[in-house]
Amino acid sequence: PPRWVKFVASCYTCGLPPEFIGLGSGLKEIKETMGESAVEKILSELYPSLQADIKFVSRFLNRDLRSNILMTPNILKGINELENFVELEEPDSGYLILSELASSYIKDMLTGKTSKSKKLAILIEKDNVAEYLNGLSRENLSKMILDLGKMRKSLA
Repeated sequence: PPRWVKFVASCYTCGLPPEFIGLGSGLKEIKETMGESAVEKILSELYPSLQADIKFVSRFLNRDLRSNILMTPNILKGINELENFVELEEPDSGYLILSELASSYIKDMLTGKTSKSKKLAILIEKDNVAEYLNGLSRENLSKMILDLGKMRKSLA
């Protein structure tokens, strides 16, 4: 797959859909330099599905600076600015649970922390249990990434 697929899948896995990187700050700057009418033209004529697209992907957004390893104060500020232009949905709680767990696995791997084998079964929502029974961190993470993609109906 192209490199962008891995980047996008990684962002979504950690709870930061890449659509949120810079969009709020960009729209704010357009408004400040070109006026409200320029933003309205973008939202209504140039990219009329932007609001619906952002609303949809906001279900996979984790704003928590502690658990989302990709979230920074500046990105969070931009997301807050974006809410002046686009309505966001409440995050999918099952998705957040699995995303936070995947992020913790990634953080452990990045910091060289070795974790003991874990066999996990997580209740994502009623009648939906995600099982990670082999106990190996890397294999559990791979399955989590696939499960998160299934929840989004896309890896990228």
